[in-house]
Amino acid sequence: MDFTFDEEQAALADLAARLLSERVTQDRLRHLEAEGTADGDGVDHALWAELAETGILAAPLAEEHRGAGLGFVGAAAVVEEVGRRAAPVPYLECIATSALALERFGTAELKATTLQAVGEGALIVTPALVEEQASVLEPTTTATPAPDGSWRLSGTKVCVPAALAADLVLVPARFPDGGTGVACVRSGADGLDVRRQETSLGRPEARLRLDDVEVTAREVLGGDVPERNAVLGWLAEHATAALCVLGAGCYEEATRLTAE
Repeated sequence: MDFTFDEEQAALADLAARLLSERVTQDRLRHLEAEGTADGDGVDHALWAELAETGILAAPLAEEHRGAGLGFVGAAAVVEEVGRRAAPVPYLECIATSALALERFGTAELKATTLQAVGEGALIVTPALVEEQASVLEPTTTATPAPDGSWRLSGTKVCVPAALAADLVLVPARFPDGGTGVACVRSGADGLDVRRQETSLGRPEARLRLDDVEVTAREVLGGDVPERNAVLGWLAEHATAALCVLGAGCYEEATRLTAE
């Protein structure tokens, strides 16, 4: 098997490496960590805007969404560089997982209202995969049908990355048929309570409590029931793979610094 990047993927990785090495200095990281512990949201928004301007955010998305169609492998090439520099940007959460999930499973309307904005850096999306004492693939958050065809989400998610900066959260839930699904919840939705959680990384995460949060049928990912049930597994697998790539970049740089 050939594990090397193709020309476009390698060019994207090089561009990300150059930009991040210039912008993510130790002084900058210390400043942002101090800001994060003083009620900041843990995201370097200036750097995020630069990633958008250079096309790094949009590159994994399809051309119809103003991207270059580089997919998950292209996103992973950037995630490795994000890990190498410990860059405080939600590329893993927003691009490598959430945006690609929206692109694959979202309705045409949902894709039209989110993906271009994500690529332009105007919309941050993050997945809420973790619950207390529950498996990622077996959420206790519930989705209850309403008479008008919408759904009501209730439950609690913890350790949600970049949630303090997110405009949209992908929320897995258990549906009445026993299957699972992932719904898009807008920041500020009625019944959504977001509480800051401090972490040992120095970047805050969040605890999300959902109390009958309404989402429309169009905001649930996947078309028919089998596809809806497949979304959470896809999301968890890609998030796990992306975390491994992030760790690989981080550990490789740590080894280099130690040797130096």
